Amino acid sequence: MHTPGQDIDEVISWVEQHFKRSLDIPWLYERQKEALRELLGKFYDENRIRGVFQMPTGVGKTIVAAGLILALYKLKFLRWKDIILYLTPRRTLRRQVEEKFEKVFTPFKEDLYGNGLYIRNVFEVKNLIRDVGRELNCYLSLW
Repeated sequence: MHTPGQDIDEVISWVEQHFKRSLDIPWLYERQKEALRELLGKFYDENRIRGVFQMPTGVGKTIVAAGLILALYKLKFLRWKDIILYLTPRRTLRRQVEEKFEKVFTPFKEDLYGNGLYIRNVFEVKNLIRDVGRELNCYLSLW
């Protein structure tokens, strides 16, 4: 029998393989896998994820967030119009997140792995102040 738990473990393994290639991270820490299992389990139970997850400093929240995005994409729960908002309290952290997300999501813009998961411009990392603010101003001025 195929269960959501099996799907979750398979997807986490796929995410881990992707991180090996894109970020040169040899494996996810058990705490990161546990967080992904819990978040994906919540998604399966409620068919949505809404809320805040927190972990201690330095344990890889950015990796977990990127892994969650990849997992939801792999499971075909994300569509091209979906928006994921990742907030950071400091500019330095924002730059680190933007750089890490670019490394994680760039392969999908080019189908580097030849796995058919080519999705141009789906994973775009945008700066809220610079990029999104400009786009919102444009839309609001048109209305």
